[in-house]
Amino acid sequence: MQLGAQLRAAARFVSPLSFLCRRALALTGIAARGIAARGIATQVTAAKLAAALGLHIAAAVLAAPDALAAEPGSPAVTAEVERLVSRAREKRLAERPMWWRLLHYRSGLFGVASEVDAGHFFNAPDGKAEPEAELEATLRGFFSPGPSDDGIQHPFCRFPARLAWLNAELGFDFGVLPRQPCPRFEEFKARVDPESISLIFSSYFLNNPASAFGHTLLRLNKKRASDDESRQALLDHGINFGANVDTGNAVLYALKGLAGMFAGEFTNVPYYFKVREYNDFESRDLWEFELELSPREVDMAVAHIWELGSALFAYYYLSENCSYQMLGILEVASPRIDLMTKLGWPVLPVDTLRAVADNRGLIRTITYRPSTRVQFRHRLADLDANEAELVFRLGEDPDALLPRGASVERQMAMLDTALDLVAFRSAKELLDPASEASERSQRLLSRRARLGVISPRLEIPIPALENPLSGHERARLDLGEGYSTRSGFFHALDLRLALHDWSDPSAGYPETLSISFLPIRLRHYIERQRLQLEQVSLIAITSLVPMDVFDQSISWHAHVGAERIRDDGCDDCFAGVIEAGGGVAGGVLDNGLLAYLNFNTALVGLGPIEGGLGDLPLRIGIGPRAGLRLRPAPTLVGTLRGDLQYLPAQTPTFTWAASATLRWMYRHDFALSLEAQAHPSGESLQAASTVYF
Repeated sequence: MQLGAQLRAAARFVSPLSFLCRRALALTGIAARGIAARGIATQVTAAKLAAALGLHIAAAVLAAPDALAAEPGSPAVTAEVERLVSRAREKRLAERPMWWRLLHYRSGLFGVASEVDAGHFFNAPDGKAEPEAELEATLRGFFSPGPSDDGIQHPFCRFPARLAWLNAELGFDFGVLPRQPCPRFEEFKARVDPESISLIFSSYFLNNPASAFGHTLLRLNKKRASDDESRQALLDHGINFGANVDTGNAVLYALKGLAGMFAGEFTNVPYYFKVREYNDFESRDLWEFELELSPREVDMAVAHIWELGSALFAYYYLSENCSYQMLGILEVASPRIDLMTKLGWPVLPVDTLRAVADNRGLIRTITYRPSTRVQFRHRLADLDANEAELVFRLGEDPDALLPRGASVERQMAMLDTALDLVAFRSAKELLDPASEASERSQRLLSRRARLGVISPRLEIPIPALENPLSGHERARLDLGEGYSTRSGFFHALDLRLALHDWSDPSAGYPETLSISFLPIRLRHYIERQRLQLEQVSLIAITSLVPMDVFDQSISWHAHVGAERIRDDGCDDCFAGVIEAGGGVAGGVLDNGLLAYLNFNTALVGLGPIEGGLGDLPLRIGIGPRAGLRLRPAPTLVGTLRGDLQYLPAQTPTFTWAASATLRWMYRHDFALSLEAQAHPSGESLQAASTVYF
């Protein structure tokens, strides 16, 4: 792990490529070089460390004079170490939940093991799999002369959270504990200087597969010096965990991400870096959940963040990911916080938010930080049609004439909106002062400054329905009955692990997003007494961007899976399908009515296909896909979709399919669903009861 851009010069480390590669890495001699593993020799007392931690170690300890410190290996030190080890055994501290949290131990099929892979995170050679051995080695390490390698910090400085917890349980004699220099930790603690901690959720971003399900990070909040918390927060520190992606190949990326073959690393960066990345570059809203933590709990979390500087994790896209690691830090803050037990599989960012919310009273406040796109749209809504048209021209030509006789306030509104337009259209280009976007932005700013008035603060109300905590659970189960003109009555079971599709109610999710991970559809035909797999997919995504004069981004879709095909060339056969395409979309009534038209390309194979390309069991189809989504109420959604495919040099020459869905969520996480399907071989109708879990 690596803890931050500010500390980058102090330390870096290499993370493992995967669980399967850990032995190979050890053989090649790759070593962790974490922040906490490096130190600079200065004189720091145990009292100063305790004060820096803020962990309320006894006043007698803080007042203990340095002269009382014993030399490592002296009889007094040896006696104290043996007393502590004996007492730890009696109290069975190695079995305590907090010790397991500090070391990230988990029980599995092959016994106990830590999720951490690092030489400098463990004091015992077998500490990864032996909690008691690691605890005793940690105690002895606190009283030891320290590592022979000057580049590795003493355990006293490397593990402040362990030191605080063990002292609280055992009562160290700090008059005997040898003094150790810990300037790096003191510098880190003084730099972040947190008063509170917030969990940050960055909304879904389909243009980057790693962020398709959202992202979470922690923010260490300094004490505010003014009432403008939004601006003050930009100077806070963000603690992020992410995969160090080393490939641009989409297939290799997916395989390595699922197998844990990316190195996962922590970074500590100014929060404004993350705001710039998410709010501006990617037009993603940020939801900031400030947590109700005591000063001691904040200090414990920060101390553990420091400890993770000497930890290595493999990054697993669906389990040990960014959100999962944030919960591991928060659980160390206090025994009262229970998060990990509330997680299932896969682990998605929204799941971790709900785990935090399930701890009653843990969320203190919720703040919404809108993206540049949302800010632009909000300003645009206050303009009339002529003013909006002028904003478009200003975005292209900053010297475009303003309406004659327009008041200073209207000129200000148009210029501010034009600046936001340039910002969301060209966020990355603005980083280059020589770019055309930067030149246009500067000309607009100069023109705006000549008005000589200050813009009122942009107040955007929190969109309650977009709060990620207000949405349905990510897994969905449909149980229903139906009828097919081809095969008669059937029982139906549909299951989806994640996350949200167009037919689901919109609360908590973007209107324009549909992303289904591992959906499966089964039918049991009653008359034929046959269980039949209708569909199974790895992932299906549709991302729509309603077009207008300000935003002409392309909408797109992709699907990888297998499904049952019913036409003359593949009569009730089950075959693999890969689809991808793009096109245009439009929305009105605040996207309550959405429509799209995409050009679709489909590759069908691995099934008993007749009349395929060159008489091979392979089908290639091209053609339009159109869809319509209507949301008359937040809990009621109807959708239509139609596909027409041309099959060149194949039989049949054309094929088609259509579907319609109506879903009503009559109670949170419970719905009634009606679905109709049509294809060349017949039609079907299905009614189901739906539960989200």
